Amino acid sequence: MIFKLNSALGQAVVTFIEFRIDEETVRNERAKTREKQISDEEQREIALEEVTSKLRVSADAIKDDNLRYQFLLAAGSCLARKKKMVGEK
Repeated sequence: MIFKLNSALGQAVVTFIEFRIDEETVRNERAKTREKQISDEEQREIALEEVTSKLRVSADAIKDDNLRYQFLLAAGSCLARKKKMVGEK
């Protein structure tokens, strides 16, 4: 960082960088993030709501119940994320 700054300035005027962390700001930002997070159960519900009937039929080819469930969760999560990204634009 120092090298890049000095390169941009054209001379070696920066000799050190001091970082200061405002603990109150960090706490406030972390609290905001926690408020936005949803529970694992809510995430599973949202994911399973996005699974289409065509996807369920395809998943039926997976014999292992747990693997089939994990596949549907992963696919549903991907679809929910994609839907959210399109909605945010």
